[in-house]
Amino acid sequence: MSGRFAAGPHQPEVRRELVLPVSPNGPVNALKLCGRVVLARDIELGATNVLNGDKLLSLGTEFNASAVALSISYGMGQGLGSFLAQVEEA
Repeated sequence: MSGRFAAGPHQPEVRRELVLPVSPNGPVNALKLCGRVVLARDIELGATNVLNGDKLLSLGTEFNASAVALSISYGMGQGLGSFLAQVEEA
């Protein structure tokens, strides 16, 4: 799935459900959020100290599985505090 700014307007609430393989099998106890900004064709800005710094979010439990089901939601422009992640064994 992708989107273009010029194709807006976009819904501010984002919800996605994914099944992610775990290799090698478990344990899984955290999520790592990484971002990048596409400035122009073939020019991308990854994590920096000021923008898009990687985040580690503890799941509060450990999953030993070959795959996990991840459900995420957040509000665009509402900050990291609006981010919700739910994980269960797939």
